[in-house]
Amino acid sequence: MGRTDGDSPRYYFESKIRLKCYNDRYISATEEAELIEFAGHNLTPPMSADEATAFILAWAREHEVVVESEALRHATFLLRRSLADDGRIDQREFEAVVDVVRQETRSRMADESIRSRLKAIMNSNGWRAKGDGLFGPRWFGEISG
Repeated sequence: MGRTDGDSPRYYFESKIRLKCYNDRYISATEEAELIEFAGHNLTPPMSADEATAFILAWAREHEVVVESEALRHATFLLRRSLADDGRIDQREFEAVVDVVRQETRSRMADESIRSRLKAIMNSNGWRAKGDGLFGPRWFGEISG
């Protein structure tokens, strides 16, 4: 990625990124959205959402900073892969993805929050959970969200 000139808009954006993750080396989805909005409205010339996202991800990789949205993208890939067996995701497969997200986010997301986000991903994609409940998998229904 290289260094940016001290007077350039990209340097200013890089400084904003650095401030967002100064204490915990973690950029939440909310913080990422704020950074993308900042890049689109406060830089001259403005960055597109795609440019800002690419810049954030490249900077985070270079500086070993966790970006929550990347962990959730990886989780989506893992859930999709779990469907390959029988078209549904069982509790063991689901909890394995929870463990991966916990590790990738360095435990910055609470397990219940991870489960809720993964449930939302599954529901938005129409992916079904597998289990033994009469009206669907009990374990999946017990997840808030």
